[in-house]
Amino acid sequence: MHLGAVLRLNEFSALARTRAAASADRLSMAVANPRGLLHAVEPEFERWLGKEWPGWGGPVLPAALCQALQTGQPTCEGRHVSARLERAGDRVLLTLTERPAAQRLTPQERAVAESYAQGHSHKDVARQLGLSPVTVRGYLRQAYDKLGVNDKAQLARAER
Repeated sequence: MHLGAVLRLNEFSALARTRAAASADRLSMAVANPRGLLHAVEPEFERWLGKEWPGWGGPVLPAALCQALQTGQPTCEGRHVSARLERAGDRVLLTLTERPAAQRLTPQERAVAESYAQGHSHKDVARQLGLSPVTVRGYLRQAYDKLGVNDKAQLARAER
């Protein structure tokens, strides 16, 4: 067997062992070199990278993750995913976790969504937060889009 193939099998097995020990189900892993070239990748990992960085096609990590690698940052926060980067010799273990939808909201969107989900009207929310009703509707529209909900009941469930 070729040495490169043995190395690749070893990376996949290390990835599988690490994955088996992880308890989070909204997690996906990959192994890359310090320059960001991917060596071993779980299928969800590629899908999540594509969602976070539309147009990404590999085999090199997106620029934000490569920059985090080059500057030695242990984490990289995106809109949809959080990445943890752990160096192990000449390889890097990348662990992506999907960010909960509610964490994607800005503080203003969250405040409006929480108040509205508790049963308050647009006008009540506007009064409580010192905003205009039009601004409240705008924040709600953005929160609905980010959370993928269509009504107040779904919003209340998403906010839990």
